[in-house]
Amino acid sequence: MRVTGRVRAPELRGAGGWLNTGGRELTLAGLRGRIVLLDFWTSACANCLHVIDELRPLEARYADVLTTIGVHSPKFPHEAEHAAVEAAVRRYDVRHPVLDDPDLSTWRQYAVNAWPTLVSASTPDESQPRPHAFGYSQSMSIPSNTPAQRGSLTRL
Repeated sequence: MRVTGRVRAPELRGAGGWLNTGGRELTLAGLRGRIVLLDFWTSACANCLHVIDELRPLEARYADVLTTIGVHSPKFPHEAEHAAVEAAVRRYDVRHPVLDDPDLSTWRQYAVNAWPTLVSASTPDESQPRPHAFGYSQSMSIPSNTPAQRGSLTRL
């Protein structure tokens, strides 16, 4: 399935703050010129954990233009505790930045309704939802003829 619609990408906000950023708060405007891949996940979702592993080669291959941001969006009350998110990031060796979104504000702004969900937010002005199926990351690439500020992940 190819998604062609574009919508304005809301800024990233989460009451739990950021992990894996050295204390910095990331913004889409600050990431302008990079392709931003949002991975909406929750620590009690086995499929979400598979996606984290599947994204590792993609993150390594496109490290010069791609920033992956995990948006931890809890399904169960205990997952909304910041300490639980920190423990999950350590346990599953999540290396990319993670936004802790315990009140689901970013989840709602991006109209997410399932775990896992991947969203390509190429610039602060647009985003593209992407369905995810296992093995999908192996067939994803960044078009070589597209500048990073306009780029999006494309299924081959």
